[in-house]
Amino acid sequence: MVKLSFRRQSTDIDTRSQVALIHRRAGFGLTPEERTEAYSRGPAVEIDRLVEPEANGLARAIDPWDDATYAIRRPPPELNASAAADWFFNMITNPRQGEEWMTWFWHGHLVSSLNKVRHPMLMINQIRMFTEMGLGDLRSLLVSTTTDPAMLVYLDGNDSTGEAPNENYARELMELFALGIGNYTEADVQAGAKALTGWVSRPRDGYQARFVPRRHDPEPQTFLGHTDVNDVESVIDAVLDHPACGPFVARSLAKAILGSSVPTEVTDELGREFASGGYLIRPLFRAILEMAVERPDVVSPIIQGPLPWLVQAIRNTGAAWETDLAVRGLHFAGQVPLGPPNVAGWPSGTAWLASYVVTARFNLAAGVAALTPPESPARQAAESLDLGELADILGRPEGFGPSTTGALEGIGTGKPTEVLTIALSSPDIVIG
Repeated sequence: MVKLSFRRQSTDIDTRSQVALIHRRAGFGLTPEERTEAYSRGPAVEIDRLVEPEANGLARAIDPWDDATYAIRRPPPELNASAAADWFFNMITNPRQGEEWMTWFWHGHLVSSLNKVRHPMLMINQIRMFTEMGLGDLRSLLVSTTTDPAMLVYLDGNDSTGEAPNENYARELMELFALGIGNYTEADVQAGAKALTGWVSRPRDGYQARFVPRRHDPEPQTFLGHTDVNDVESVIDAVLDHPACGPFVARSLAKAILGSSVPTEVTDELGREFASGGYLIRPLFRAILEMAVERPDVVSPIIQGPLPWLVQAIRNTGAAWETDLAVRGLHFAGQVPLGPPNVAGWPSGTAWLASYVVTARFNLAAGVAALTPPESPARQAAESLDLGELADILGRPEGFGPSTTGALEGIGTGKPTEVLTIALSSPDIVIG
């Protein structure tokens, strides 16, 4: 893994920019109260706090769904929205921001969606699993995901039998979750599907996953070059043994943190070390964050999706926005938690610059600005038009670019809501 050896910073702005970057890319930004302490601790300590929250004494967040009741059968739409809003609130308040961000990452990578699963409790339990296992080892995570009740519903494992194996999960496991296109054959899809038969999650069992032997094809399969593959564990072991697995998963995580332009040779090296080290996720997460600080040459701009951008905006400003209304606004922007549009997850990059997203994001920015309290440092900086301080509060210590600066100066002092709206929706904050 990359070794972190911070050089002496030439100016304080370097340290602030590094700290802000890792909290934007692998967390949901910093509150004004957190910002000063994070800057004083520096990037090395902040990386450790993101990666090792337990060792750094960061309290575990209260389960956002702990006191909620969600019907399993045919829940009304408002329960679905409530389940999403509860998680959104946790993203804002959870002191373990790295852990929370990794949960969000896995939700967009090992995808299930409430749009098809329909029962919020199944999705809630899947998210809980990602929180518990998301910084553990990839083998355990993939084994648990394969037999997860929400996944069995989402990718039709319930319909798969030895006589008629459903190929959906076996295909997506290799194509989207672990290996990538070109690293498996149709024969592998068919063999994997047979080996995975027998697992169901049914209403009469309270949607608890269980193995039904009579629905399973016990015949040993040849899968990804391995013989005697005939159950979940042997399927996952064969996937992990494939040389493409480490680099594929490492690249997915690296792109989410470093940007889509990260060189292939960099992620291949990360992936090989990830695999040789037993597929431990936490060291991989740390190595990528260290690289974000030490290797600016491999970091490229990221167009933030509406959800992480909005969580950061609320954390930065302290806006008193009811989370159910915020999630309703995210619906128009195209990124509601628990509801990825398809098995590939949400789009990325320039898809978030579509006109409907830009309009929805501006409306969300206006909502955040209007609900930012008078005592908020962000509102005070916007009131006085202290643009350097405002940019710093909003996660860009290096300041706004000329276009945004000109637009904000054109508004003038004494108009904090207008200034905050334009600042939050500016390219400087949306892209970075």
